[in-house]
Amino acid sequence: MQWTTYFAVDDADHTAQLVRSCGGTVAVGPLQAERAGRMAIAADVSGAVFGLWQGEEHTGREAGPEPGGPAWTELLTPDTDGAVAFYTAVLDRPVRHADDESALLVHGQPVAGIRHRAELRGHPPRWRVHFAVRDADATARHAVGLGGRVLVPPHDTARGRAARLSDPQGGHFSVLELR
Repeated sequence: MQWTTYFAVDDADHTAQLVRSCGGTVAVGPLQAERAGRMAIAADVSGAVFGLWQGEEHTGREAGPEPGGPAWTELLTPDTDGAVAFYTAVLDRPVRHADDESALLVHGQPVAGIRHRAELRGHPPRWRVHFAVRDADATARHAVGLGGRVLVPPHDTARGRAARLSDPQGGHFSVLELR
């Protein structure tokens, strides 16, 4: 079980139709979340689940370097070319390509990565959410104290020190130490 990545959209109904026309599926909605906004849960062509959010009273949250906030999200997929084509068409966002990862851009800044993973170790393609923290090692210890689990111990990455955790209900997420 994974925490769900949501993408802000201007029109959830229109974007849900784009998901379908580009080969994805819409499992839930679009539906109204009272006055907060409109949302849908969808899957891309490889089956990776994500959400769409059309904010009204609750516009959502910008990705940014604030502890507890979203720091990064990335898609792990065996088909990066298909994923890039799908998300470019559905979200109408440019993509910057690099050797090991492509990134969706908003206002010229990378907000989500698309990484090739030929071997997914029995897991389907998926979006992985990273939350910003001040100290990945301390956060991992604290998560265990709160009933969570450490799935991948804190380690250094190109983006910073990270750890993969599970909440007490079994939902997987990552933390990324702020630099």
